[in-house]
Amino acid sequence: MSGDADGARPGTPRSEAPSAGPAGAVDPSEVVHDSSVVAEADADLTALSGITQADGLPHIGPFDLADLPADERERADFGALLIPRVDGTWLRLSGTGPLPALVVTDGTSTIELSVLAAPRGEGLWARIREDLRSALQEQDESHQAIERPGPRGPELHLPVVTEQGPTRARVVGVDGPRWFLCAVFTGEAATMPAAAPALEELLAATVVVRGSEPMPVREPLPLLPPDRRAAPVVEVPAPRAASEVITLGARGLFA
Repeated sequence: MSGDADGARPGTPRSEAPSAGPAGAVDPSEVVHDSSVVAEADADLTALSGITQADGLPHIGPFDLADLPADERERADFGALLIPRVDGTWLRLSGTGPLPALVVTDGTSTIELSVLAAPRGEGLWARIREDLRSALQEQDESHQAIERPGPRGPELHLPVVTEQGPTRARVVGVDGPRWFLCAVFTGEAATMPAAAPALEELLAATVVVRGSEPMPVREPLPLLPPDRRAAPVVEVPAPRAASEVITLGARGLFA
């Protein structure tokens, strides 16, 4: 990630990271003599966490703060998101749409990251996929959202309109413990995921900081500059600026 951002920190858990699972959850380490009990406890913990990553898929990021990997990567603190430094990427905070978003580009592709509050033990991605499909049909019956498998589960490929005109987008949803992260790819990565390895690396190493305070479901989690001031953080260089993606919240889908 080009440029310096105050507040960057190595990939180590912060003091507010929870040290245990949800209240009342069984600790599998306490029942080491019965494998069936351990398996049942693990299932309970997964259900309570709200993580709904597809069965059989490897657990890749974004991660919850409680599961921050011991990779010693330096991450910039944007409040609800800890973003790793990845060479060849530029980023900026976008506050012009209905949702706060972090927009990152590699010059040919763009990813927009937004994170919402979610209910405990229940994911949002399945319902949001249905909302997106319905909204697209209402706008134009000839437009269709195509669902395809991805490394994190189902992805939606759909047409969107930006300030630069119509384009294609690939929407990736990740359900976490009391949070939902939406990643919208445009540019080459919308149709060829392998075209933007730097953006994929960034998403895979991103960490979500939900916090313990109660929030309404689908309420955006705050994104802040690392220096906690209103000044821009790292501007996208004009010669390499990619078209800013549409914020899907503009359709009222996250309200």
